[in-house]
Amino acid sequence: MALPVFVRLAKQNCSVCINVLTEMDLGEYEEQAKEALLFALEEHGSKQAARALGKLQVSEAVPSLIDLNKEVTKNMQAHRWNQPSAEILAALSELDDQMAIKAAGETLDNVPLTHEFAHTLKSAIQTISNH
Repeated sequence: MALPVFVRLAKQNCSVCINVLTEMDLGEYEEQAKEALLFALEEHGSKQAARALGKLQVSEAVPSLIDLNKEVTKNMQAHRWNQPSAEILAALSELDDQMAIKAAGETLDNVPLTHEFAHTLKSAIQTISNH
């Protein structure tokens, strides 16, 4: 099975491999995959890894997601970015963690929502508002 190759490449922030891991039943490789995704998030600020960790319900990712979310918000407020990362907010909203929900909510409070952005974040916003 080629799954260990995907795990190794995910650690290097290969978005295709991260997407594959998100869709597969990881079985015995689940812990290795989670470690690789956490590494990609922490070392590369990977938005794809953030989304995958949210889908996989990896609560250990919360501190790194909050740090990345703060960086995104800071850059957004300095007008370097127009909007925060939908992947980060979606990951935060999928984790049943009060710190994650608060961080996502604070970011959303600071964002003028465009129609497109609101559509992209629809599921994340609904999840946050349900808590």
